Amino acid sequence: MIWALVPVKKIADAKQRLSDVLAMVERKALFVAMLRDVLSTLRDHPSLERIFVVSADEEVRELACGCGAEFIDEAELGVKNLNEAVTAAAECLEAMGADQLLIIHGDLPLISADALTAIMSSLNSLGRRGVVIGTDHLGQGSNCLGVSPPSVIPFAYGEYSCYRHRQFALERQVPLVTTNLPALAQDIDSSDDLISLIESANDGDAPHTFAYLRRSGLIDNIGERYRLKDKNSAAGSNDLECG
Repeated sequence: MIWALVPVKKIADAKQRLSDVLAMVERKALFVAMLRDVLSTLRDHPSLERIFVVSADEEVRELACGCGAEFIDEAELGVKNLNEAVTAAAECLEAMGADQLLIIHGDLPLISADALTAIMSSLNSLGRRGVVIGTDHLGQGSNCLGVSPPSVIPFAYGEYSCYRHRQFALERQVPLVTTNLPALAQDIDSSDDLISLIESANDGDAPHTFAYLRRSGLIDNIGERYRLKDKNSAAGSNDLECG
C-alpha cells in the first residue's frame, strides 16, 4: 500500500523567511492556503490510499481532518524535531501496513496529480526497495521523498537534504532515482519564490493559494513590497559603507 505523509510545523512559526515582505497574519494565511492545496491534491489522487499529517499544532489537526487526512500528534510520538517526527511517523505507518510512503512538504502549491504519479511510477520501477527524491528547483532539497519500505533510509531534512538522502541510499545500496519536477520543485521559502510563483503560474494552478493571494490583495502589491524591501536593503548597505 502506498500512503502519504505531510510533516507540518506549527502554523505560527511557518514561513519566517517571508517576514521581510509579509506580516505574520499574512504568512500564516498563505501557509494554510498552500497546505490546503497540497492536502487536496493528495486526497484526490486515486493511487494514494491514506494521507497523514504529523504535527504538534492543534490548528493543523483541524485543517488536516477537514481535508480528509489523518492526524499524527507529535506529542504522542515524543519527538523533538522534523527528522525525529518523520522517522517516528514513518515507522508507525510501516507497522500499520504501508509498503511505500511519499513524504511531501506542505509548501508546494503547484503540486499536481501528474507529478505525484511520476514519483510513484519511479518508485514502483525500483522494486521492493527504493528511494525517489523530488528535489527543489536548486536540486538541493527533498521536497518529495518516495521510500519503499518507509524505513529504508534515515531521514535528514534540512539544508542540502537531497545530498544526504542520496548518500544514505548509496551507502545502503538502495536503488535511487533523483528527479526535478516543476510541480514539486517550487517550494515557497523566500520573497523571490513568492514572486516567481505569481509570475509563472497558469490558470487552475494552486487554487487555494491564489484565492488567498487575490483576496488579500497580495497578488497586486507584492511586487511593490519586494521593490521597497530591496530599496531599504540597498539604503542600509550604503549607510554601512559610508560609516
